[in-house]
Amino acid sequence: MLCPRDGEKLEVRMVEGVEIDACPKCEGTFLEPGELEAIEDAHHKHATGEPPEQPDIVESALDMARQTRRAGAICPKCQLQMTPREYAYTSQIVVDRCGGCGGAWLDVGELELIEDFFDRERAENGPTMLARLLQRMGLRQ
Repeated sequence: MLCPRDGEKLEVRMVEGVEIDACPKCEGTFLEPGELEAIEDAHHKHATGEPPEQPDIVESALDMARQTRRAGAICPKCQLQMTPREYAYTSQIVVDRCGGCGGAWLDVGELELIEDFFDRERAENGPTMLARLLQRMGLRQ
């Protein structure tokens, strides 16, 4: 598979014990259905300490508006146009989602932002709220 941002060949890498496809040049990642859930489950088992600070909401909103206006990436798996959209309600993290294969393209740093988002959610609402959020997003049965 090729990177939708720069055309480099994606390499298999391990993140939290899960094989993912990553670009060696731009460091973006392609996640197939179920991989992000597996990463989050593994991350939750290792998470300790205080949750990360809340990001600047205004800056995040401006960045989200810029990202949702750009054309989506081409899916490295099925070559369909992906759609940029907010990862989870109120996360202010935009990822490119494929309507064909269900995969997601995360630009560099977005996986860490998602992990921080879930750490804050767990700290504020407990694991029950997190489980309900994942279920609503279709990432957990």
